[in-house]
Amino acid sequence: MDDPVILKGSEMMQGALVGASRYIRGLSAQRDRNEWIKNDDFGWTAEIEAALAELWLSKFLGVYWSGAGDFGADDCAGRVQVRHTRAATNCLIVRSDDRDDHRFVLVTGRAPRLYARGWMTGLDAKVPRFLRDPNERNYPAYFVPQSELLDIETLRTILRREKNI
Repeated sequence: MDDPVILKGSEMMQGALVGASRYIRGLSAQRDRNEWIKNDDFGWTAEIEAALAELWLSKFLGVYWSGAGDFGADDCAGRVQVRHTRAATNCLIVRSDDRDDHRFVLVTGRAPRLYARGWMTGLDAKVPRFLRDPNERNYPAYFVPQSELLDIETLRTILRREKNI
């Protein structure tokens, strides 16, 4: 999928500042649900790239991005959560405590070039065949292959219908 939206330098700066702020807040709150928060090299990068992915998807969908980044809040308008990975072939990851009524979008790549690979609701992702614990940390998650995801254009249509766009 070759999406036409490219982040500008000023947008990348905004996303980088939001990501760095989130990382610092996570350290301050001693949030350690994910191992990467303890790894300075990857933690900074992951938070910044995740914020850039949210900003990019908001721009792609034509919705407002607050950049607030409150844990558990919508990443984009319309109960949309963004899951980012650099690898173009990785799965969408949804956790057991993620909201069933939220829409989870897989965004891959590195800013400024990112790609929406598809989406699924939390409820639809939480099926036994997707459940794995690859790192054996007793914190399993649902790994949804890209072939199972809905086309991103269907989400854009739903959001328009809901008058979020």
